[in-house]
Amino acid sequence: MAGLNRGRYLMAVTATAIALAGLLYLGQRPAGAAVDAAWMAHVAGRVAAGEVLYRDTFCGVTPLAFWIQALAGEWFGHTVGTVRGMLHALFVAQVLLVALIGETMGVSRLAMGAGLGGMVLWAAPLTSSTYSAWGVVFLLGAFWAAAQAPADRRWAYGAGVSAALAFGAKQNVGLLALAMIVVLSPRASGRMVAGFGAVVVAIALLVGASGGWEEFVYQCFTGKVTYLQKAGVSYWRGVDWRPRAILYLLPLGLVGLVGVRKWWPLVLLGVVSLAAVYPRPDPVHIVMAAPGLVLAAAAVAARHYWLTRGAVLVMVVLLVAQIGAEVYWVSQKGPAVVLHQRGLRGDRLEKQDAERIAKDLAALGSYGAGRPLFLLHPDAAFFYAGTGLKNPLRYDYPLATTFGPTGQARVGAAIRAGEIREVCLLESPWPELPPEELIATVRTAMRPAEELPGAPCRLYRRP
Repeated sequence: MAGLNRGRYLMAVTATAIALAGLLYLGQRPAGAAVDAAWMAHVAGRVAAGEVLYRDTFCGVTPLAFWIQALAGEWFGHTVGTVRGMLHALFVAQVLLVALIGETMGVSRLAMGAGLGGMVLWAAPLTSSTYSAWGVVFLLGAFWAAAQAPADRRWAYGAGVSAALAFGAKQNVGLLALAMIVVLSPRASGRMVAGFGAVVVAIALLVGASGGWEEFVYQCFTGKVTYLQKAGVSYWRGVDWRPRAILYLLPLGLVGLVGVRKWWPLVLLGVVSLAAVYPRPDPVHIVMAAPGLVLAAAAVAARHYWLTRGAVLVMVVLLVAQIGAEVYWVSQKGPAVVLHQRGLRGDRLEKQDAERIAKDLAALGSYGAGRPLFLLHPDAAFFYAGTGLKNPLRYDYPLATTFGPTGQARVGAAIRAGEIREVCLLESPWPELPPEELIATVRTAMRPAEELPGAPCRLYRRP
């Protein structure tokens, strides 16, 4: 390893990440219904078709990831498969940046190898939306650029720009990134803030020029109070017997670095990574913190010869075991069924789940592709993407947190005024965050209809 130059080392890391993550993530094992990925593909498709982000379709985060996805969708299709491909590419970028930061900070390559193996095992991307992954990529880029700034102040602008791009992908991550780089290199803070401000102003101007400014401010900032009040979960919620639970224990690595002056930047990165997960540190969001926590854990392992060798041995055994488990699972149950319905193309499900969803899509799709119908269902975007139904409202993800403080009242008023004639409502208990005020309005102001038997929701019509 010692004789391997940086370029070849980083190329080897990238190739390994592509191969392992590709096998585990893009392999034949079912991934489950990709509701978040379907939502992103659907919203990006609406934007590409000429609708205005925020004004015409809800988006609770800053717009950069959706703009990029809209462009990618025009080339490769507005599908779950395109979103998953983007997630895979972003994961490989994260692995490369973590390796680069480890090199810059002087963490041994052997220890970093164990840490990167942990990322493949526990932090390979889920079938989710891409904005968090983009935010992490730019957060890591900002850290790396800021680490160069004391030697060359020109990197300060790059750090500020990268933090601003993180803000463009997810607003809280960008603000944390800005605070982090200013602490890392306070003497270059002026240039960092200048770079950050220039890019943020450019993003704001683009949003304003599109016509979505008012709703942008509401959905991404002032209306977030509902999300902060209702969406929070306990940190320990994700700690169970699933392999990903190990991520909740990695912050112990930060404790192991406290007091070691050389590693304080990695402690800062780990703390910022954890802060970016809140207020919802569930098993889906904790993946955002993985790169920063893995770097801290690798630095701890690098302090002791036996820890480094032990970590590498354990990681090799776990990776081989995981690959074996994937192969065994497929040999026993058969490969996943790949969906081909419209925007759901590329999702992978077990056979019985794929059959159930196909029936749901067929029943709901009998309403007529292209016809407007508001789906008051937690997985509305998934069904819009799979059926071609048109959402007459901006809410493709109609949870209580989506509507903000006043959204449910506004939609309810439109229903009572007859502006919305039909709604398809999930009548069984919602898994979480039901828009109770709006559900009550549908049940009192509308009447059940007999159409759409077998659909995943019940049709209500204004009398």
